[in-house]
Amino acid sequence: VHADLLLLVCSKQLLWLWLLANPRLFGDQHFLRWLVGSHYVYMPFEYQRHPIISNSLNCDLVLNIKNTLIKIIFSAFFLAVILLVACTIIPTLYKSFGFSDTKQYKDKNGNPIELGKAVIVDACEKEKINCLKDVLLIQGEINQGTISSIKKLNSLNKIETICFRSGGGNIQVAQILMSFIKENDVSTCLAEEYYFKDLGSIDGTYCKSACPFILLMGKERFHVGNKIEIGIHHSGNAFDFCFTCFYIDNEGEDFEPYFTNQGHINLFKRSRKTPLKDMDILDPSEWQKYNIFTNN
Repeated sequence: VHADLLLLVCSKQLLWLWLLANPRLFGDQHFLRWLVGSHYVYMPFEYQRHPIISNSLNCDLVLNIKNTLIKIIFSAFFLAVILLVACTIIPTLYKSFGFSDTKQYKDKNGNPIELGKAVIVDACEKEKINCLKDVLLIQGEINQGTISSIKKLNSLNKIETICFRSGGGNIQVAQILMSFIKENDVSTCLAEEYYFKDLGSIDGTYCKSACPFILLMGKERFHVGNKIEIGIHHSGNAFDFCFTCFYIDNEGEDFEPYFTNQGHINLFKRSRKTPLKDMDILDPSEWQKYNIFTNN
């Protein structure tokens, strides 16, 4: 059989004539699998309808689909890992080593400004009405870069008030700031506008996620103006795949022991009801309900 096959394999039409003359080969499964896999394109229609060959074709089709799906799944998994590393793991490591200690933005006139995440400013209402002078402003994402920026300030021991313009950040770093503020009887604030010496100002103040809970640690808590946005939600982790993001609600339980005021405890409990991917924005009329500020 093998000698005949070698002589005839070069001619596909002769191969089928030879098969017709040797019908016993229909019972040879190894031969049929090779034949179907290699020469189906040349197979006469009446052979394709043969039960044995038809079953073999169906088996090969299922196997090919299975192999294709496996390849697609592994390719998708490999791509997901690459995107996760590029858009989540590397940026997280970068922040955890304190490299991101500056904040870039534009002032209210559209001029670019780059300053440390911790900088000395005046916290004021619009048009510099009713200002708190020489306060420490913590801005941008709260992470190890925030701590690095604070350490660069030589006059930290003279700071009496810390203000914020932040969307939250790392839970562990937030707890470090909460402990520092509480242990040193530092006051906290949110202001409508922050003025940098010789560098203009920024407005549109917001304090979200972990930021409000750091704010609550202040011995005195001031709001300088009312055009301020405070938002809360459940703590957790975000997994960024560059083109989409997945959120997991977890952690945050360690915040609760910091609170002794019932209003603060109620605010924390409320935050646990809003998923990480959403944001519960407080109405200014609710500030007093949760005892957020002491200068109501």
